[in-house]
Amino acid sequence: MAKEIKGEDGKNYVVKTKKPWYKRWWVWVLVIVAVFIVIGAIAGSGDDDDSSDSSTSQTTKKNYVRLDGEKIYYTSSKKYKVNTTDTSWSAATAKVNSVTVYKTDEGYTYGSKRGHNKVQGMLAVNVTVKALKDIDLSMDSATISIPSINEQHDIETKDEWDDLDKGISKTGTLYAPIYKLSNVKDIKSLRFKFDAEQEDTDADDFDHTYDMNINLN
Repeated sequence: MAKEIKGEDGKNYVVKTKKPWYKRWWVWVLVIVAVFIVIGAIAGSGDDDDSSDSSTSQTTKKNYVRLDGEKIYYTSSKKYKVNTTDTSWSAATAKVNSVTVYKTDEGYTYGSKRGHNKVQGMLAVNVTVKALKDIDLSMDSATISIPSINEQHDIETKDEWDDLDKGISKTGTLYAPIYKLSNVKDIKSLRFKFDAEQEDTDADDFDHTYDMNINLN
C-alpha cells in the first residue's frame, strides 16, 4: 500500500506502508487451520470417551458359579445362613450351613441327564457331614424338593462324596436346578434328603436316610 507525503524540502515522496497484521491473508489461513485442529481434537476426545465406555460395557464381568466345568451365569442371588443340624443317626451328624438361590440368565439350559431343560434358577446347598463312625455317603442320589414351587430334583455336585473315616468332616456344595423362578425370594423352604450307611454291616443302625426340612428366612 503506497502513500504520498510532502517532505521538508517541499518535494512529494511516495512511501510504502505495511498492512496491519489482521489484513494479511496468511494470518487468516493460520487462524482457520488452528480452528480445524481444535475442533478435530475435541471430536477425537469424544470418540475416545465413547470407545472407552463401549469397551467397559463389553468387558463388564458377569457373575457365575461353575459346575462340571460349565459357567452358570446369574443376574441376582440371595444367600441364607440356616445352620440346620441333624443328629438322628449315631454314625454321623449332618449340617446344612447355607442355601443360596440364584436367578439365572434368560434362556439358560442345564443338565445333560435332564435333557438340557431351560431353567430360571439354581439352588446351592452347602452341607457338612461329620463321621462318628466309618461311613459311606450316597450324595449322588440325594434329592431336593421345593414345596413353594412344586419342584423336586436330583442334586449335582463338583465335590467327591464317598467314604468318610471316623472323626473326619466333609463340607461341600450341592446344586439343583429351578425350572420356574421369578424372584430369588420366592423360595421359602426346601426338603433335603440323602442316604448313608456304616461300613460295619453288622451295626444295628447300619443305614440311614437323612430327611431335613429347611426354612429360609
